[in-house]
Amino acid sequence: MNDTYKIAILIDADNTQLQKLDAIMTEVSTRGRIVVKRAYGNWKKRNLNRWENELKRLGIKAEQQFD
Repeated sequence: MNDTYKIAILIDADNTQLQKLDAIMTEVSTRGRIVVKRAYGNWKKRNLNRWENELKRLGIKAEQQFD
């Protein structure tokens, strides 16, 4: 792993496919050390309900964004 770069992952959950999240995290982690992991979305929407367990598993902080 390349620890030269410090990386912030900022995810637009309203416009990102949940099933691609693991692949994204794996690829980005090969580029450096991930120091910030956040996902932004309106978590009150039903279509984002499935994100909760994945965010917890990957240590990603959920940030509420109201419409």
